[in-house]
Amino acid sequence: MNNNLETMSISKLLNMLIFPSLITVLVSGSYNIIDGIFIGQKLGVMVNSANAFTFMIYAIVYSFSALVSQGASSLLTIYAGKKDKVKFKQTLIQGIMLSILISIIQALLIWFFLSQIMCLLGADAKYFKFITEFTLVFLLGSPFYFVAHTLLYDIRAEGKIKNVLIINVIAFFTNLTFGSFLILKLNLGFTGSALATIIANIVICVLSGFYYLPYLKNSVKITKIFDFSSSLKILSMGLPFFLTSSFSVILLSFYNRIAIAYGGIYGLAALSVVSSIYRYVISLMNAITTGVQPVISYNYGAGLNLRVKKSLNYSLKVATIFTLILFFLLELFAANITELFNPHDIAFVTYAAKALQIVMLSLPLQGIINIGTSYFQYIENAKVSTSLVILRQVVFQVPLAFLLSHIISINGLWFSYVLSDILIFIVIIYLIRANYKKIAY
Repeated sequence: MNNNLETMSISKLLNMLIFPSLITVLVSGSYNIIDGIFIGQKLGVMVNSANAFTFMIYAIVYSFSALVSQGASSLLTIYAGKKDKVKFKQTLIQGIMLSILISIIQALLIWFFLSQIMCLLGADAKYFKFITEFTLVFLLGSPFYFVAHTLLYDIRAEGKIKNVLIINVIAFFTNLTFGSFLILKLNLGFTGSALATIIANIVICVLSGFYYLPYLKNSVKITKIFDFSSSLKILSMGLPFFLTSSFSVILLSFYNRIAIAYGGIYGLAALSVVSSIYRYVISLMNAITTGVQPVISYNYGAGLNLRVKKSLNYSLKVATIFTLILFFLLELFAANITELFNPHDIAFVTYAAKALQIVMLSLPLQGIINIGTSYFQYIENAKVSTSLVILRQVVFQVPLAFLLSHIISINGLWFSYVLSDILIFIVIIYLIRANYKKIAY
């Protein structure tokens, strides 16, 4: 595969990597949506609202997981391009060690400060039971979640997309089976949701572990079990992803308060549904980004800058076409989609569908926004990626949500997504063009 990364035609290579990656995310990224649908169908609008807060706990855990998994996978591909087998193996080992260590630390911190976290998130006392129920189970299984993600992203970074696809499809059906059984049949609610997610990740962990087991046995002999400098490099590479997810939690907390203030329980429930769909769409964009990552990072490491530029240009075109298709589908079938989360309340379906249509107005820009943000990290310029994340979510989105909601009520919340996306899109286009002028092709 490594030889293909520097010799195969860009379009053929990216098609081979991007489309399996999209299929992978279509299944793996649907865990929360599926569980949200099951829970909403079973328990109604109240639990649709509570799901807004349980997801934020999930997102906090994911943030710490991405810090390692995304950082390690990006670094692995760069070392593969440089033909540095020692650092490649060292990074693989450090990724696993960091996953275990950080999963335990974050689990203890979240559980110990859970009450304070719930208050900071703006959760009403009536939701505490649901949040605690989900969090306890999910944190107990978080080491499996962390290691599974790190190993899976490492396999993907090697270009073994078929392996990733097979593992994710198996995990998807595991989550679907256990989710429907635990939530719909045994009435376990959020406990069932957390259990189904953890069981699916145990499956990923086991299958990914089998893939790497022979390799890891040989690697341990020539690498340190823990290396501070290597670990620091992984964490610095994963920082943009960590900040993106962390800021999204802060942003959602702020948005929850606005939704409650201007829309009550319907506003909060609609935000939960819309934001889960929005995140799913973003994850699909990230699939394209992940697909192009090995090509960009490898060729950057190998000094093949022309292939880097061609890879970026092609992926931007694919992403734009894909987002346009998604845009038309979501705008046309918004009511049908929101109805899945609560088929018994027609007024809520209409309310949430309108919100979804507004939020998705900037969808055609999402591919360029996500790929453009990650591109700089892939060429060892994580500071730019980090700055873009902060600019989009803190500088643009928060003030817009606050100001617009005061002017046009709850609709201001929905339009803040759109306007912040347009602004960051303009910035990213400018930075990419400036980068092209600096790099010699």
